[in-house]
Amino acid sequence: DVFFLMIRRPPRSTQSRSSAASDVYKRQGLVITEKEQKEAAQLIQDDIEGSREERMFRMWINSLGIDGVYINNLYEDLRDGIVLLKVMEKVEPNSVDWANVELQANNKFKKLNNSNYAVTVGKELGFTLVGISGSDILDANRKFILALVWQIMRKHVLEIIGGWNEEKLLQWVNSRCKHHKISSFKDPSLASCQILFELLSTIEPTVINWSIVSKGQSDEDIDLSLIHISEPTRLLSISYAVFCLKKKK
Repeated sequence: DVFFLMIRRPPRSTQSRSSAASDVYKRQGLVITEKEQKEAAQLIQDDIEGSREERMFRMWINSLGIDGVYINNLYEDLRDGIVLLKVMEKVEPNSVDWANVELQANNKFKKLNNSNYAVTVGKELGFTLVGISGSDILDANRKFILALVWQIMRKHVLEIIGGWNEEKLLQWVNSRCKHHKISSFKDPSLASCQILFELLSTIEPTVINWSIVSKGQSDEDIDLSLIHISEPTRLLSISYAVFCLKKKK
């Protein structure tokens, strides 16, 4: 059985991010206004969230076992469009007409041609790509690349779980877990990883070392939970997908 799992923790409070931003300015001997502090805090948070997502999608692509494909940097390694097209072909066989692809993309124009074609294939697969063009991929636009790769990955996950919708998958999770329940895959309690530990233990009881599992009540506990959850998923050869957790402001 293949079970897809990845966790994205909710962002820390704006106050803690603002404090971090203020510390950066203080170390540089600068005086920061309240407005500048909030703007800097958002930049720090955007960078942290972007880094997590980049790592998540990079790991997923590398887990697909595509010949000649290994991603070291998601944004840079997708710029020529070829890897994106290979990933789409892996997820949806025969979706790519390779006669339209410049496999020797040794200049900007060939890379742009491939990137534009990747967007076209994405639309044919039913992805929502409003405002996204090949030039965004070529320019390594983080926001648009993450949006595209997320939709490819989501399609892959849904196909693997046999067309289950979120409601059916949610029922399956809650039916296996006796001590923890969630109302949706945006449930804030997912951040503590408690239900994820329990779910994994129902698949293989010996894979969780409960002596190091915390209750996940503090930011430090949550960070440790995210580290600990990766080990049993590795031992069980579980691939990565996404339960996106984000607190509403």
